[in-house]
Amino acid sequence: MSNVVGIALIIVAGAQVLGTVAYLICAGRLLRRLEVHHPAVHESLGRPLLIAHNTPRNNVLFLRWLWNRDFDVLPNSDSIALAKLVRSQLVCLLAGFALLISMFLVISSTL
Repeated sequence: MSNVVGIALIIVAGAQVLGTVAYLICAGRLLRRLEVHHPAVHESLGRPLLIAHNTPRNNVLFLRWLWNRDFDVLPNSDSIALAKLVRSQLVCLLAGFALLISMFLVISSTL
């Protein structure tokens, strides 16, 4: 049983790595899109970029903006679609992280 959980742990961890890379690419595209097409929104989030101007405050503002679906008021449907994609990637990454933690707990309880 622990072999199955161990293999599943490796698969889930690999999926988390790939999902994180995809999330970072899409989030960077979304932040650049906000900077160019929606400067007022970008300013309200603290002018974050993927690496530059990346502070804990900006991260919280951006994540809250995504989580509360504040992007639904954007006038551009492409920006809304990209924001929905980034939000769904974030939810999947959080669920995958919870799954990884539970798998670690299962493995540690069998040792």
